[in-house]
Amino acid sequence: MTQLETIIKDRNLALVFRQFLYNRFNNENFSFWLEAENYKYLDKSEMEVRSKEIFAKYFLADSKYELNLNFQDRKDLEEKINKNSATSDTFARIQNDIKKHMETDAIPLFLKSDDYKKYKESQTISVPDRDRSVTVVYNNNNNNNNNNNNNNNNNNNNNNNNNNNNNNNNNNNNNKNNNNIPTQIDF
Repeated sequence: MTQLETIIKDRNLALVFRQFLYNRFNNENFSFWLEAENYKYLDKSEMEVRSKEIFAKYFLADSKYELNLNFQDRKDLEEKINKNSATSDTFARIQNDIKKHMETDAIPLFLKSDDYKKYKESQTISVPDRDRSVTVVYNNNNNNNNNNNNNNNNNNNNNNNNNNNNNNNNNNNNNKNNNNIPTQIDF
């Protein structure tokens, strides 16, 4: 299991990591990686629209979360999306590059940080309430329902989002019976 997988399996640790990156003005890589991970499990009918949204958010020159991507990769990705030929692996190569970058840069810094040390000592978090983003949680057949119930209790402020996520989680759980298939949740 990679360091990134270890982080995202622990929802609270993922929140601490995201806040660490946010404080360093470096959260776009993690946010993109999470969105690209969730994108893989969309229905084909949803991929066309979502691929354009992700492209606009992370790859347009005037994007608030613009990722550092070489010209040719950006051009190839834009052509693929504009031709409506998005597939589950549309962002896979870029996502893998981002993962490698985080595992050689951001994650080692995080593991040495006071934020990480405080979390490991107390297993509690103090993350300010701000805009929510998406994370990935890997299902465990024995406690899928417990995870979904805990997520509902943790997101009382976003009742509408919780209802939507419950529907997504239930659909994912019904359609995918593999322990390594992610379920999308808000945090």
